[in-house]
Amino acid sequence: MVGRIIGTIVLILILALIYLAPQGLLTKPTLEEMSAGPFQLRDLETVTMSEATNRIIDLAFEDSLLQAGWLPCLINEQLVSSVESVQVGLFCENRASGESDTIVDGDEDVHWPEEEYLIASFPYRGKHSLMLGSWKVYRGLLHEILKRRLAPGAVLEVFDTNAEQIRYLMPVE
Repeated sequence: MVGRIIGTIVLILILALIYLAPQGLLTKPTLEEMSAGPFQLRDLETVTMSEATNRIIDLAFEDSLLQAGWLPCLINEQLVSSVESVQVGLFCENRASGESDTIVDGDEDVHWPEEEYLIASFPYRGKHSLMLGSWKVYRGLLHEILKRRLAPGAVLEVFDTNAEQIRYLMPVE
């Protein structure tokens, strides 16, 4: 009886590994400090973490937004992957604050200036990459913060389905 239970558990773990390996389970995220920006964020709304996953998937496949250079993004104010709520919206890189955009109408834009960021990347292979990436990258960011005695800041996650990657940006203060 005990052998059968152990065999079932091992089988479940092997199946989980086979399923999650292509999602990035075995991937070690890259982490580097570099200058980036400016960034423009738009249409930010506060949602629960489970709503955020669905919203990001929806935004990731809106061709008119992607063609205009807008990517789905998430802002996590805390450096943990298990938070109650986050902000989800649109991200555009290297857009000056005076540039207008006719594709996306919405709330007031938020601009992040050019500055030094800790930047990590993780492969995007599907819905489970969102959770695995946060879990792995946040651990790496936290390790780097403790090692260098930095102040933790908000993490900006940018989901680029065309490039099949998720970028994580945290300002270095």
